[in-house]
Amino acid sequence: QLIMSEGVANIFYFTGFTIMAILCFTSVVFPYPQEYTTKILGSWEWKDMPTPRLIKCAKIVLVSALGNALIHFICRCCYRTFSDRYYTMPFESRVTLSEKVLSSIHGFILGTTALNLLLVQQVWLNDVFGQFPVMLDYLFCYSIGYEIYDLGTMILQ
Repeated sequence: QLIMSEGVANIFYFTGFTIMAILCFTSVVFPYPQEYTTKILGSWEWKDMPTPRLIKCAKIVLVSALGNALIHFICRCCYRTFSDRYYTMPFESRVTLSEKVLSSIHGFILGTTALNLLLVQQVWLNDVFGQFPVMLDYLFCYSIGYEIYDLGTMILQ
């Protein structure tokens, strides 16, 4: 439904492919700093709530949800600017179009980080059940923020 010249489409495709290839190689091959892969230490009781870790996670969820909404708006503006037929599409399709970009970013971040933790960092090499790296806190909170954003787009559809 969105039609643009073949040359412009190829430029977008190959530029995006090159950027993703470089980011994927960097994210999978280079190790994360040690503070992100160390085991989370300490314990807590219900009377200690809210813990500093919980507050930090809540901030990450909020920033992730708002950041995803902002990227969705930027994608919407780009589609609107570069395509003459954007407004000929039904509203639900326009929402889904921008949502696909964020879904790809979300999958890329989770996939490359998981590969890095498994293959490069080898966090669970000797102890599968005893390790919970700090990086997983960030990933989980980012995913919750993405899911909140995604629920919002589903409501719009």
